[in-house]
Amino acid sequence: MESRTYQGNWWIENYPDEMFSGTLEYHPSEGAELRLLSDFPDAKRGPSRGSQRYSKIMGVNEDGEMITLIDCIRDSYSISNGLPTSVYKARYLVEGFAFQAMNPALDRMYLSFYGLNKWAALANPRPGDQALQAQSGAPDQISILVDMPDQISAWRNGIKLGLEVKTNMKLERFERGSLDIQHRFSINPRRPQMPLKKYIPHITKLNNFVSLGMGHSVDPSEITAKIRTYGGPPENVEIFYQVRREPTKDISVHPSRMPFRPPEIADSFSRVLNYWYDRSEEIGDIYELYFATVHQDQMYVDNKILSLCHGLESYHRNRFSNTYMSKTDYDDLYDDIIDLLTRNPSDVYPQLSKSTDNLRDIHDIPSSFVQSLKDGTIKHANSKSLRKRLNEITEAVEPIIEDLPYSILGDEKLTADTRNYFSHRTKALEKKAAHGPDRTKLVWGLQQLIEACLLIEIGIKPDLIQKRLESRYENRWVSN
Repeated sequence: MESRTYQGNWWIENYPDEMFSGTLEYHPSEGAELRLLSDFPDAKRGPSRGSQRYSKIMGVNEDGEMITLIDCIRDSYSISNGLPTSVYKARYLVEGFAFQAMNPALDRMYLSFYGLNKWAALANPRPGDQALQAQSGAPDQISILVDMPDQISAWRNGIKLGLEVKTNMKLERFERGSLDIQHRFSINPRRPQMPLKKYIPHITKLNNFVSLGMGHSVDPSEITAKIRTYGGPPENVEIFYQVRREPTKDISVHPSRMPFRPPEIADSFSRVLNYWYDRSEEIGDIYELYFATVHQDQMYVDNKILSLCHGLESYHRNRFSNTYMSKTDYDDLYDDIIDLLTRNPSDVYPQLSKSTDNLRDIHDIPSSFVQSLKDGTIKHANSKSLRKRLNEITEAVEPIIEDLPYSILGDEKLTADTRNYFSHRTKALEKKAAHGPDRTKLVWGLQQLIEACLLIEIGIKPDLIQKRLESRYENRWVSN
């Protein structure tokens, strides 16, 4: 998705005959911004930001192309020398169609990502057995016959998700031609006219699926769609929205360092992709925290460690036993501990020598501290520590990570101490924490541990995971 600027006239649905001149600018990392030389007829006048919203703003640019801005909010309103100016921010920009008196709905969507060709690499189209043949009745013309690779696809809740190859023939000065090959995902609902907002979760899930498979943060390079119109052919539109940061266009990951690639899972693509969707709902926190880290290249190392550890804690809660003792057993113990604090000990355990004071009175414990122990420390003492959680996760994937560079297997205590130091910043914890380049190595170890877990969750074979993660991390280094 490239930056672009549109000069045109703009209107809202309730006042289609009242158009206002303005400039629309789109930048991937900033989104779409419309600057009007006035404001719409029913807009509230005044400087208050966010006081005016529109579900849609339509426009036509200087070339006669229709545009729809979706989910718009006024960012500012001002008057200078008697001339009003208003600025609107839009969540989505649809180029090629005006949804006048229509809900924004699409029949099919296509997604391309930077680096997708290198990652997908389905069998390349190749000339067929009869590559060149004269067209019937036109001996001075020829056709090029190309065998196209099959689409791999998966059905998800009435929507067909496919990975396919798109080709485009290019002629250059009548001297030669070339066949441009592009991979793309298709989102094809069984029932047409699916609202745009229902496509968005699929964009996010497929974006993250490609990022995990490629081993690199990727962003959409192009989003197009088809819209069925009454009495005419389908309209082709392009869709833009704000992405996390300025997209990285040059993806330099070697295929041997990508955790998995579509040709390797072609026979199980449907199962793998459906697992991905299922797990994103079951263990969504680790998805969000992991991708928030890998998508933010400039994030500080300490924040990366905090985020990745948080993700692994959440993963453990969903996939492992969360407590040292069963809830029933600990509830009994908890009641006894609280009774010892607040009642005569011999009333709790008759075999104890007779005492007239409870522990709170014996030690003169403030009531607020007793409440803190009761509702905080003691109540949650049965929850496993980060160190214990890391031990159990690394044990579960030990055959995969034990020989990986920067594996945290054996360094679970150091990892937990480092996370605890970043959380509490005490001198005592600082002495136990990792420092300097060892912190970067911890980040790599945590990332590969999460990657191993996620890849296992979606059904990638353990030997492939081990091989690719070793290749991904073996050449990384950080200076002392």
